[in-house]
Amino acid sequence: MKRLDVGAAVLPHGVVSPASIVFDAGSVVGAGTPTDVGETPGVDTVDRPELTAVPGFVDLQVNGVDGVHLPTADGDGWELVGNRLLAAGVTAFCPAVVSTAEPYP
Repeated sequence: MKRLDVGAAVLPHGVVSPASIVFDAGSVVGAGTPTDVGETPGVDTVDRPELTAVPGFVDLQVNGVDGVHLPTADGDGWELVGNRLLAAGVTAFCPAVVSTAEPYP
C-alpha cells in the first residue's frame, strides 16, 4: 500500500484540503482528510502539499493527435496518442471515426 498526502483533492463529495489518498495495487482504497483516513503504519507515504489530486479525465471523442489519424494508425500511432493524452491527464478515451476523406491535420 501507498499513501499520498496532498494540499487538496477533488473527491466525489467535494474538494478536501488537505487530503490523503491510500492506494493498494493501483486502486484507491481510502481518501479524505488526513484525520478521516487515519494512521497508516508501515505504508510508504509521499508528502506533496503543493499538489492538488484530481480524478483522471475521460475524453469521449478522440479522432487523433499530433497528425495520427486513429482509424488508419498503426501500433506506434496508437501508443503516441495514448502517451500524449496521458500527459494531459486523460486516463481513458473513446476513439472516434470521422466520416471524411480528408486527412487528419
